[in-house]
Amino acid sequence: MSNIRRRKRIKTFFPVLFSCLLWIGSTGNAFAKPFLLGRESAAPLWTTRSLLETHDRLAADLPAAGGKLLILSRTDFISSLLLPLKEEGLLKNCILVLPFDNVLTQARLVTLLATLKQDGVGESDRAGFTLDNGTFHGKIGGMPVTFTTLPGIPDKVDLRVVAIESAFFQDMQNAIKNPMTVLARKLLLTFRDRQVETSSLLLLDAVGRSDYPLELGYLEGLYREMLTDPDRFATGFPPKWGDFVAAELAYFFSQYPEAFEHYKKFLEQGQNDPSTCIKIAMMAIRDLDVPFALQWVNRAVSTDPLYRRAYAEIAEYLFGKNMFDQAERVILAGLAKYPKDPLLATGLATFYVARGEAALESGDTESAKDHFMAAAEVGGADREIVEKARKLMNSPSKAKD
Repeated sequence: MSNIRRRKRIKTFFPVLFSCLLWIGSTGNAFAKPFLLGRESAAPLWTTRSLLETHDRLAADLPAAGGKLLILSRTDFISSLLLPLKEEGLLKNCILVLPFDNVLTQARLVTLLATLKQDGVGESDRAGFTLDNGTFHGKIGGMPVTFTTLPGIPDKVDLRVVAIESAFFQDMQNAIKNPMTVLARKLLLTFRDRQVETSSLLLLDAVGRSDYPLELGYLEGLYREMLTDPDRFATGFPPKWGDFVAAELAYFFSQYPEAFEHYKKFLEQGQNDPSTCIKIAMMAIRDLDVPFALQWVNRAVSTDPLYRRAYAEIAEYLFGKNMFDQAERVILAGLAKYPKDPLLATGLATFYVARGEAALESGDTESAKDHFMAAAEVGGADREIVEKARKLMNSPSKAKD
């Protein structure tokens, strides 16, 4: 009889256990362990490269942190990301760290309030923001919001999702003229000293943005290594990054031969960083060594196709030097790998139109027509530039007038 009862208990227990496991799995990381950034291996670390990816990642991770977010970024994401998350009931408390290396001032508050007005924040909410010890405090639709800077991150920040936009330090560097690696490590030390606690860490990789320099693309890899193994960066940069840091310092101060040697040593250690390849390509193009520059751009895009923008940037540099054939060669090399890529195709068509207009100005109508025709036939180019090329091709004399 007892065996029968035991079997019944077992039959009842396992379905209940299975249901509990399913429920725990469906809640995602609702019971995520808090991690102290800069003091131990970091929480789950994600990278996003678009606004949609960032929204979805935050939507998945914010519930585990009670809807609390610490984001290091400009104010760009207020209307496009933060306010939508708030309206969806996912974001309930936000600390936004602005890219300044000093405390905030009343003058900056005036600028911030103008930004909030553009983002649709109501007058009563805007009027509620106050300056307190170099930090702005207020509410948006009832949600507590704090604007501060890196030195103003409060002590013992409680459990919340931490998001870092890689463009954050680009703005800081522009303000205080320090190499990016120095600023990146300063972030790690600030997290450690302030005891920032997180359940999830998100890197917003800005490489996909047209205004973000490809040369800074290494930040995602550096952040990832610093925040997953902070002990190695506690007293400086580990040997693995020694050549890279030396190269960055040389590159920052335009000491290009020294920078080139250090970058090569860094890559020879097995690093596969496309942004380093791009920097070598940019140094080569300053010496007008097109084949060598192309070699390094090709290596970069073989690792990360987003770096194909470098073909257009190098071609534009050469075009500005009146090296038209070389510029065409570079951008055609990019289109050979990425046919009809909108950026590259539009760049090529724009070059052809510019050459056609120059030929027309000099009275060479036939050459002008040839260039306009070439521009009109570039597949994937922006429709406006194609239409302009067709009009110029059909009536070049009117265009000249």
